[in-house]
Amino acid sequence: MITKPIIVCAAIKHNDHIITGARHFDMIMHAQLAVYNAFDNDEKKKWEQGFIDQWGQFYNREHAMRLVIASGQPFNAERNKGNGKDLYSEGLY
Repeated sequence: MITKPIIVCAAIKHNDHIITGARHFDMIMHAQLAVYNAFDNDEKKKWEQGFIDQWGQFYNREHAMRLVIASGQPFNAERNKGNGKDLYSEGLY
């Protein structure tokens, strides 16, 4: 049986570093960034927002939305903010 990838949590990526949390730039992400000593207001712009799947593969917001739709993962379009192309964690959980 082949397991389809599913989105499991929010993530941000900069170069080879991926930070995860329940929501983008939540307390968990801020705590991890503090350990890296890699965050200030200007640095925030350098981190791409997206999600990871159950294997740790990073997807940007648009690719993550396509994955959720293709996989049939539970999704609430009314709670998902944005333009309909991008995935937000509110649409998933």
